[in-house]
Amino acid sequence: MLLWAGGLWGIAFDGQYLWVANIYHSIYKYNPNLNTIEAEIPIEFYPDGMAYIQDYLYICVGGILNKCTSEPFQCIEAYDIGRGDIYGIAYDGNNFWISACLNNEAPYKICKVSW
Repeated sequence: MLLWAGGLWGIAFDGQYLWVANIYHSIYKYNPNLNTIEAEIPIEFYPDGMAYIQDYLYICVGGILNKCTSEPFQCIEAYDIGRGDIYGIAYDGNNFWISACLNNEAPYKICKVSW
């Protein structure tokens, strides 16, 4: 088992690799079978929630939801709700769900979205 120093902010599984975001502005591609880090991807802001959905890695960074390819790793789309920040993403097989802080008001809201 790999132990992580510092805080973890997000984790996603693509069927082969774990994608792990931490507070050090990095996303790691981790091979759980070999217990090795295959790649470290620096990012500009603290990452938040992550999910691997329909062959894309979704990463919440800086209040924006980023849709990324994993090979090569690159952001291909970004989603902004305009009236708040997105901190988490999930998919139930039919619908996308986000956790968001709307208008900087607590508590976080869970919202079904369609993009």
